[in-house]
Amino acid sequence: MTRVLTSIAVAAMIGLDGPARADGSAPAVSAHPAPAPAAPAGGMDTQTLAAVVSAGVGIVGFSVAAVFGAEAISRKSDAQSVCPGSTYCRTQQGVDRWNDASRAANVATVGFVIGCVGLAEAAVLWLTPGPISKAGAQLGLGPTGLRMRGTF
Repeated sequence: MTRVLTSIAVAAMIGLDGPARADGSAPAVSAHPAPAPAAPAGGMDTQTLAAVVSAGVGIVGFSVAAVFGAEAISRKSDAQSVCPGSTYCRTQQGVDRWNDASRAANVATVGFVIGCVGLAEAAVLWLTPGPISKAGAQLGLGPTGLRMRGTF
């Protein structure tokens, strides 16, 4: 009687439901992870959602590149009107305008790189199949102890 109560108590502590066997052991329990929830009707799976988000990051990156690229071109024209050569300017205003043009060009370059990486990642995520999981776990409880086994 004590073994049955002990088995039931242990089973309750580790989350097993069901009666213990007459010999004092609990039935072996095989627990396989629940399959990934199916996407709701009209929804997207995780990989497709990540592809869409990555494409959005890429589009934002290219937008930043376009805006700051146009700004860099405009500021370069302003700088050339004050100081025709970019290597040596006689006025601080010319130096400041060349620096502004250079900063805008750097931001445009970073935006372009982010756009390229975002769209490349989106293409990879969109065009490759999702992972196939064959993971599983087993849990057994008997008179000699607790047995666990898993495959990943």
